Amino acid sequence: MKRSLKTSAAAVALCVVCAGMSRAETVKGKGEIVRKEGKHIVLELYEEHWKILKDPKAYLDFLDEVYEQYEELIGGVPNGGEKQRILEVDDWPGGWAVAGQPIRWHSRYVAESLRKVNEGDPLFGLLHELGHVFDIGAWNWHAEFFANFKMMYVIEELGSHGLNIREHEKYFRDIAVRRGAEDDKPLSDWHGHSDAATHKFLVLKNEIGWEPFKKTFREIQRLPEDKLPQGVTGTLGLFIHLLSKHSKKDLWKQFDDWGFSTLRPEPYDAALPAEAFVAVANQMAKIDRWVEILPIAPAARGGDVKVEVTYTDSGEYEYGLCTHANSRIVYDLGGRYASFDALASPFGGGGVLFQVKGDGKLLWGLATRNQYYRSRALQVDVSGMKVLELLIGDELDGRWDGADWAEARLTDKHGKLTYLDDLKPVSARQDIGTLETRHDRNGKKNPIWIRRFPKAELRIAARVKGKSFPIEPADAPGVYSGRTPGLPPGRHPLLIEIRHGGAILRKPSAATVDVHYAKNIQVRGKSVPPYEGCVLSLPLDAGEGLPEDVSENGDAVAQMSAAWTAQGRRGGGLRFAETNVVLAHGPRLNPTEAITVEAWMRLDSGGSPWHTLFSKYGAYRLHISQGKFHFSVGSATAATSLRDVKIQQDVWYHVVGTYDRQYLKIYVNGLPRGAAPYRDPIPITQSALALGYSLIGNAEPLIGTLDEVRIYNRALTLLEIEKSYFGR
Repeated sequence: MKRSLKTSAAAVALCVVCAGMSRAETVKGKGEIVRKEGKHIVLELYEEHWKILKDPKAYLDFLDEVYEQYEELIGGVPNGGEKQRILEVDDWPGGWAVAGQPIRWHSRYVAESLRKVNEGDPLFGLLHELGHVFDIGAWNWHAEFFANFKMMYVIEELGSHGLNIREHEKYFRDIAVRRGAEDDKPLSDWHGHSDAATHKFLVLKNEIGWEPFKKTFREIQRLPEDKLPQGVTGTLGLFIHLLSKHSKKDLWKQFDDWGFSTLRPEPYDAALPAEAFVAVANQMAKIDRWVEILPIAPAARGGDVKVEVTYTDSGEYEYGLCTHANSRIVYDLGGRYASFDALASPFGGGGVLFQVKGDGKLLWGLATRNQYYRSRALQVDVSGMKVLELLIGDELDGRWDGADWAEARLTDKHGKLTYLDDLKPVSARQDIGTLETRHDRNGKKNPIWIRRFPKAELRIAARVKGKSFPIEPADAPGVYSGRTPGLPPGRHPLLIEIRHGGAILRKPSAATVDVHYAKNIQVRGKSVPPYEGCVLSLPLDAGEGLPEDVSENGDAVAQMSAAWTAQGRRGGGLRFAETNVVLAHGPRLNPTEAITVEAWMRLDSGGSPWHTLFSKYGAYRLHISQGKFHFSVGSATAATSLRDVKIQQDVWYHVVGTYDRQYLKIYVNGLPRGAAPYRDPIPITQSALALGYSLIGNAEPLIGTLDEVRIYNRALTLLEIEKSYFGR
């Protein structure tokens, strides 16, 4: 018996949404579990809940039809053909319902859901989980994407039940619109934004129909176990290869233009058998480890670009600590050790803050932006120290990101090594999970994600409407720089091309190149209007007279000896050569609870290793010392490392310091590059604010140019700093 079922496109994302809910209370007093069987589906619910459902047979018949449509699309059945069970469970399974055999449906939601079935709701959550169950071939590069995409076939085929495929296509397109990736526009993150990727595949489905997808699913299922693709890009590459074959259309350019990572043999043969394609693709899998581009210097005039390319490799280590943000591990050293060393490596999607403290003093720190950040070796002197603290912070991104202290060990004055997993900590605390020690007692080694420079042949390019503008290698390992002549104004994605083992991988990057024209000169980025809380904003574009503060406060410049220049970062700027700009003291320029200082700067050739960007003596200061950027508040300082940031002459840098009575942080070119804990209020001083010079103490004059100087009475977020850097 067929019934009319109301459709709700938003319910498609049910699995993902509910997976984030907190653990529910177990519901008691529902009687025994009662099992009812259909042709393919077995529904096992508490007796009291069966009484809610008005027509159990009709709903089981509907689920059987859903099962058969999945079988028709995929060309196979899960679980060796045994009936698929859906079991009501009291214990939290990890979501509203979770796929498997059986699908576990959390009891807390069953009664309400069955009432919705009585009203005509098909329960897309269960349809979605059935989609997961039918992932029985090696095509799955993103489980949520495939569960939703396959479900669209079911919805389209069961239209007689009142299911509306057009409504769902609109739902996914609306998500793509919000991400700026609708229709032919490229995705910014094809693997992470599964709903936007679903929109692209629905566009393709409307062009070629479902039949090529059916044939592709079936051919992949026929591959032997030892002939399957390795890695996400190889899996996607095989799917595109077979989909092109069965649709009799070359789909590679379409996927390239859509921003997918595409991997194929070079030269490409459309008739290449699937096993031969996989053999070539798996050679690339040895080098393709989440290759990514990180901007390390802004583009100078003329459209210059400089980026750093890293990739994530899987290494192994025998000893160490595996933890998550936020965590604090404390060891009693008792003055017995001379040094501590380890390999600090983040993993997961967000940034973390590593800190090593000895007797309460910060010995070493590293702020990472995301999972592409390379692992860093550290060694610190702990001679005579009694307490060692290892801390992981979440870099304020609200995520429980992971971090390893790999090969973490102490060395005494005689050279004897003691690994930390052999020492019992005085205390160990973390916000999620439990502290794990990694060791090789049983002959097993444990993986660690290590960021290195790629060794394959690379080609970096800005990509605009299918045309590539190459960026050539520079002298430093992993660094690429160059000019982009002819690149039109606008924001353009960067594309990585990797050649290795007879294959070519085209991989879009999260980084972009922004090109704008001013006076027939290419400039990357544009000025972002000041954010809320701006107490000083000096665009430095006047070209004559005194600089103007365009913030709401309009603080006047008291004196100036610096020289105007047309060669600023964005428009004009001020060039300093043992000269300065002085603003009279005012309470707005001396916030006490939080502050952000921001500027673009470029050093001239020559000069000393010490340069003051601006300083309010005794309160805060942004300066360069011995090749490092420093941001100071009161008696505390955060600094960049020589390894992370190598300050070069005649190169523009975007430098930001923030303080929020928790941490001082320093950012360079949109990336967090240093941090230090501090809790005291910002000192109130009567000293004037000076740019390019320190009015009290060592002058340390700036020999170079400043532009876009701003001060805020709050700590800007990482996203705000990124937008300011990129000019978005």
